[in-house]
Amino acid sequence: MNLINETTAPQSDSETIVTKPAKDIHLDVMGRLMQHKMEALPQEQFWVIWFDQNHQIVGSEQLLTREIDGCITVRPRDLIKQALECYAHAALITHNHLGSELKPSQRDCFMTEAMELALEMIDVKLIDHFLVSADGVFSMDKRAVL
Repeated sequence: MNLINETTAPQSDSETIVTKPAKDIHLDVMGRLMQHKMEALPQEQFWVIWFDQNHQIVGSEQLLTREIDGCITVRPRDLIKQALECYAHAALITHNHLGSELKPSQRDCFMTEAMELALEMIDVKLIDHFLVSADGVFSMDKRAVL
């Protein structure tokens, strides 16, 4: 699944069109886009949208996840590898919660902090971390978690 398609016409029903620079895309709109794409997934997934120095979307990728004690986790080195591969200057990360729970877990907060620190080491800004479910979007940045 491709969460972001930078073409001018849909290639399929599963693709979403985003053609404006990131600075013109309101984060609330991005949150709703991610919710729409991820709310009905049968398992938790972790996605990142990469932006270049001009705030253009340069890619979106699902990060490799592993399960620890029933919770997904992402290795910061995988995030760094992808950021370097696409010459990213900023990232917006999202993962879905199954069901309707939008409250971040302690592990969610720890994982966000670890990813923010990892990205800072390579001069990539973490714009936000969205948690999405059928009931809405939780912005870690708006809640002062970042």
